[in-house]
Amino acid sequence: MSQLSVNNPSGLSKFATTAAVLYIVALLAFLLWQSLHFQIDYFDSFSVLKTAKGLAEGHVIDYNWRKPPLMSMILAPLFSLEVQLGLDGMAHMSGRLISLALFGALFFITFRLIALFLDRPYALAGALLLASNPLFIHNTPFCKDDLLGTLLASLAVYFYVRFYQNNKWITAFCPP
Repeated sequence: MSQLSVNNPSGLSKFATTAAVLYIVALLAFLLWQSLHFQIDYFDSFSVLKTAKGLAEGHVIDYNWRKPPLMSMILAPLFSLEVQLGLDGMAHMSGRLISLALFGALFFITFRLIALFLDRPYALAGALLLASNPLFIHNTPFCKDDLLGTLLASLAVYFYVRFYQNNKWITAFCPP
């Protein structure tokens, strides 16, 4: 008898979970490869990286006030470290890896948020749908503010729901 029969839903659940985990690992590996091989995206990444370098060197030139500075502030210590160690291009590559880590964190917090309302297989499916969004796949290899903003908004919603469900702050920060 096949493991994927209608009479064995747990077999289907295990198969779907394994397939989903393999998919997300393959997607993260692909995005890591892209992060290591693509050129800098001039339109968004350049201004973030230029502001980060200016913050590290102590002078910011032509700061665009329409762009939030948080991603640049996260990357600024990497530019300082790059200068101190003499590793040209390390800050750019580290910024891309930070962006990849933000994507992974967004996937995880989306899974946790959906799991507050639905069973784990459905939460995994919902998180995979978000991870499969072409806009996220395109933006992940670049240092852009979009992933950081989406992650912070998702964290705010997650902690609000946890607080509302439990009426205690301590349980909002400790997973069940």
